[in-house]
Amino acid sequence: MVGRWLEFDWRAVERRISPAEVTRLRTFIRDAVYVDDSLIDYIVRLGRATRHPAEAGRGALAELLVLGVSPRSYQHVLALARVTAFMHGRTYALPSDVKEIYVDATRHRVARSIRAEAENVGTDQLLDELLRAVAIP
Repeated sequence: MVGRWLEFDWRAVERRISPAEVTRLRTFIRDAVYVDDSLIDYIVRLGRATRHPAEAGRGALAELLVLGVSPRSYQHVLALARVTAFMHGRTYALPSDVKEIYVDATRHRVARSIRAEAENVGTDQLLDELLRAVAIP
């Protein structure tokens, strides 16, 4: 897989926007998309559930998770939820925006236990279970 990237001709990639424009767009989305405090609380509860599944009523998952989502990751989930809302043409974020990006945004930040690996319980399965367990605001 890595070899394919090394062989890719990066000169063929056409620049669409400049780094400065990316920064302006990021700032615009941050300022234009409203996020209610209850949605921020939801993101925090989802993150905490990866570290303390019993708090979300899924204590059995504690043996399958070694490392959960860090508090700093919450900021990234929040930013992605804003972008998702923006891409859906809204100026406000919804819990569905968080749910839409949560697994993709956090899968690399969660470490499964040896037991989870032995039982073929994937990271996506664990995160989906926590998404179902944590109450939507």
